[in-house]
Amino acid sequence: MKCDHSKRHALHIELSKRVFWVAQGLDVTFALRLGRPLGIQLNDIDAELPLDIDDSSISVSGIENTTRLSVDGVPTSMSNAIHVIRLRIIWAKIHSLVYSGTVLKDTDNENHRASIIQLREDLEQWRSRMPELRPRRGKTLSIFLTKAWYELNYYGSILLLYRPQLAEDKNTPDKIFIDCMEAASYICREYRRQYIGTDVKPTWSSLHFLFLAGLTYLHCLWSSSVASRSVRQSEVNKTCNDCTMVLVVIAEMWKGAAPYRDIFETLASHTVSMIINRSLSFNLPEGPALADPLDREAVTGWISDIDDMGMLDVFDDMLAGFVNDIGPYDDIAQFET
Repeated sequence: MKCDHSKRHALHIELSKRVFWVAQGLDVTFALRLGRPLGIQLNDIDAELPLDIDDSSISVSGIENTTRLSVDGVPTSMSNAIHVIRLRIIWAKIHSLVYSGTVLKDTDNENHRASIIQLREDLEQWRSRMPELRPRRGKTLSIFLTKAWYELNYYGSILLLYRPQLAEDKNTPDKIFIDCMEAASYICREYRRQYIGTDVKPTWSSLHFLFLAGLTYLHCLWSSSVASRSVRQSEVNKTCNDCTMVLVVIAEMWKGAAPYRDIFETLASHTVSMIINRSLSFNLPEGPALADPLDREAVTGWISDIDDMGMLDVFDDMLAGFVNDIGPYDDIAQFET
């Protein structure tokens, strides 16, 4: 069959765009998960997004149909993939703004605050434009491209956006602590629903995602009296139990996850005790979360195990506050990554 070379060229360009954006997505995902710099800087990218078009419209003869132009239009086989790409672009912006070693660290800077607000608006817009999901057949072995997956990534992105402020800035508004606490609680709750008693198996990425959420939840309870008093003790117990249950399951599958389980169980136990004691006093208790030297020694050992796996950079700003004698929230700024 004779083919138009221009159409072949169009097909090649379209496939090349898809390959590039997959690579970009992997790059930013691992950069955030491992606390590493971006390999592909967003400012250096001039590639267009793939066309929002059904795969059936692409053949050896070229592209044979029109693209989906409106978010209200009927989704194509590429609509969800493109929506994921848009999230990865937001992640790259978050990385460049708040995790890059070259950015301005002054969170009181007006431009910095405006950029944070804009990224939060971008996340809200991304969430509101989620394409209609196609029904699945057979057993659900992965939550990828499900309603739960989109919601988990939305709330996880909120934690990515605000985490440095939680750990480094004493002037962080209580609303940000509350937003992050609620986002982290949702993640813990949804992970229990998705991974306990189902055919869905957790992954290394799941471990990272859940542990960061659980640690953030505890951190918010210790850091902000307003956030701490906005939740009931029963809610704290449930969230901690949800997170612990999934970490236990992951540790049973992979012994390398045991330090994460042990760290969270210990910190959660002390946090629940703090919530109980808080009911007897207006203020959060002063001093370290781990006042017992034996607990501090144990957690320090587990943190060392995490460091051996190359994942500590992502968590050490929050973990440092729990194990140092000065108390986790007396001067957390000195523990920035």
